[in-house]
Amino acid sequence: SGRYRQCGLHPVRQAVRRLSGERTDLEETYYEEFMELFMEELMDFLKTPAVISLEPVEKSAFSKMGKTHAASQRLTGDLSIVTGIIGRDSYFLELAKRYAQEEMDDIDDLAVDSIEEFLNVLNGGYMVRLAKRDLETDLETPRWGRNVVPHGSRQLAMRICVDFGSFYAVLATDEFI
Repeated sequence: SGRYRQCGLHPVRQAVRRLSGERTDLEETYYEEFMELFMEELMDFLKTPAVISLEPVEKSAFSKMGKTHAASQRLTGDLSIVTGIIGRDSYFLELAKRYAQEEMDDIDDLAVDSIEEFLNVLNGGYMVRLAKRDLETDLETPRWGRNVVPHGSRQLAMRICVDFGSFYAVLATDEFI
């Protein structure tokens, strides 16, 4: 991504801006910054490219996916933002296996804990970035759910395409699980 920055291009930020309907409210800036970190961390642990689909995500996409799992975590304080992942069970499990670097046969406590830990590490890194701008935030305990249709305020859902399929990153200003 260093090469993109040299060219003055920020593909992640441009994707977020496009998918949020060119909104220019405060959240969008934070969503862009969070997603840049999210994509970097994701590619680090997956060891594979990941891209944000530029197709807008319809609410019906979540009910059409079949069995899904979701995990989210809320940052509170000077900024209130909830970050999360929703995926078809097989893709959620694959993410968990790759993050934990362990074999798992089904979505059990270890699988859910792995995704929650990924969010925790990611949001911890994000809090450090926010603190550099004098924004104080705290992390709440991650949450998880099955077959969630996210319904957060100022919600932005993005389809993330990876080598084994796709899943959704969801951002909102309040809890969506």
